Amino acid sequence: MNNSSANILKSFIRLARMVHRESHKHVHDVQDHRMHRAQGHLLSIIAENNGAKQMELAELMDMRPSSMTEMLTKLAQTELIERKQDEKDQRVMRVYLTEKGENALKASKAAIVDMSDSLFGVLTEEEQAQFASLMDKLTKNLEEKCGGLSHHEDFMGHRGHGEHRRADFGHDFGHCRHHGHHNFRGI
Repeated sequence: MNNSSANILKSFIRLARMVHRESHKHVHDVQDHRMHRAQGHLLSIIAENNGAKQMELAELMDMRPSSMTEMLTKLAQTELIERKQDEKDQRVMRVYLTEKGENALKASKAAIVDMSDSLFGVLTEEEQAQFASLMDKLTKNLEEKCGGLSHHEDFMGHRGHGEHRRADFGHDFGHCRHHGHHNFRGI
């Protein structure tokens, strides 16, 4: 890795940490509860598929049914969703967004827009397009090397707290291994 690449990586890691902190601040500041992004994503899917079966939601989120049940239980406990047995098949549970869930989803979407404006508003439209293009190029490269996102990561690439992992690309950045937190300060 040449010195220029090392400096880019340092800047990128610093930016990623700041974006992570900022995202937590924006999302948590506008919500009464502590909803993780994966839960927000699930609320979006439920809103688009109101009354869907639990199994269908698990497939849409690419999650194990047991993980989906756990996530839905947490959302039901906070009254963001409700589960009802299917009238025709009592073994099937259908999931519905509550009014509180709709409000939480609206607040979450507003927080994302607010955070995006806060982060990228400093860039011109041309710079934003160029930045997006470069990120897409880097993402596609890493997906080819690492096999894409795991099913535990959501649309913003976030894992639930306690599940964080960072990719370690070895000395030559030619392969991808996952393990616990890695300290990049020595770069």
